[in-house]
Amino acid sequence: MGLLVQLQAPTFDSEQRLTDATVRFVRTANTPTESSFGGGRGNPIRHTGMVRTLFRPSDDSVIFPFLVPANAMLAVELRALADMLDKTGDTTIASRSRRLAEDITRGIYEFGTAEHPKYGHVFAYEVDGYGSRLLMDDANVPSLLALPYLGFVNATDPIYQNTRRKLLSPGNPWYFSNGTSGLLNGIGSPHTGFRKV
Repeated sequence: MGLLVQLQAPTFDSEQRLTDATVRFVRTANTPTESSFGGGRGNPIRHTGMVRTLFRPSDDSVIFPFLVPANAMLAVELRALADMLDKTGDTTIASRSRRLAEDITRGIYEFGTAEHPKYGHVFAYEVDGYGSRLLMDDANVPSLLALPYLGFVNATDPIYQNTRRKLLSPGNPWYFSNGTSGLLNGIGSPHTGFRKV
């Protein structure tokens, strides 16, 4: 739990001093997705309640360190952990798990959504807490498309439905379609490159 709380911390404190990085990852690579920005710390973040990460499930580095689908999955699993711990009588850690899940969920809805001019209110893929958002999805789990599968939202949720419409259309930069032939339709990934589903 302590590590998750550390991963919620902003990049800068109230005096604009750099805080201690909980995680860092740097390596020499021939593509920018194989290492992390900011000397291995990732791009700057503000506190949102979500937990930062440096990499996506595809193992590409994130652009904005709050990966919304991963945070959604974490919130679901923290709630399940709290329920399990309640049954064992460990109510202290159960309460901490539940509070952390609530913080993450609140952060997703407050900072991890955006108003799209065509699709309406949608979930973002990555955010930073400063207002920057990446609106896409990646063919992997956790993903935005998989939010109902993960148990974060119901498939009929209006924000999810708007997000789904965007993701399964040319509104998602990583959605590929071969037009009416139907030979190539689906979500790809920056990891695998263009026109690969």
